[in-house]
Amino acid sequence: EDPSLDGFPVAERVILVRRAFAGVRDVHERLAVLGTARDHKMAEAIPEIARILQAPDDGCHNLALATLGEIGTPAEAPLLRAALRSTDAKTRCTAVEAFFRVWDAESAKALIACLHDPSSGVRHTAAQLISWRELAEAVPALVGLLSDEEPLVRVDALEALDRLGAVGEIDRIEPLLKDGNVHIRLHAAAALCRLGSRKGVG
Repeated sequence: EDPSLDGFPVAERVILVRRAFAGVRDVHERLAVLGTARDHKMAEAIPEIARILQAPDDGCHNLALATLGEIGTPAEAPLLRAALRSTDAKTRCTAVEAFFRVWDAESAKALIACLHDPSSGVRHTAAQLISWRELAEAVPALVGLLSDEEPLVRVDALEALDRLGAVGEIDRIEPLLKDGNVHIRLHAAAALCRLGSRKGVG
């Protein structure tokens, strides 16, 4: 993690990155090289990261995706979407997180689909990012999360619907005022008030 790397000319950084990845002898060294690329925001590493993600996961996909999430461009969004098909929930969650910065025309559709992921962690992360990106087209899927088995995901759905100004879903939110979880009741009341319903203060 030599700070002087930041001052290298681009051409020399490309050579350094290629040599570093070519010289790795095991997973631990590959992770170390990825970590350096991430720390120094080395966009020159993107082609090597793409190769890692296109190969079977040897334990490096999570860090590769996290690194793409910091240095990637819209051109790398297909790699994130491909990672959403992983059988590993942590990998899918990291891919969702990477959409915070890496985004293209197909990303919204992929992110909304994540609201149906079997992992509550993936659903939680997707709902938060949808709220932040203010994806109004996600409202129907978010309404479906109001009955999610995971309380945190129900809270995420409420916050997202609130942020999106989903006044048309007030009737779907009102039942959560009687939810068994006090935090959900509070979030439902707050959302209803901001959406213009008096039920939230009744």
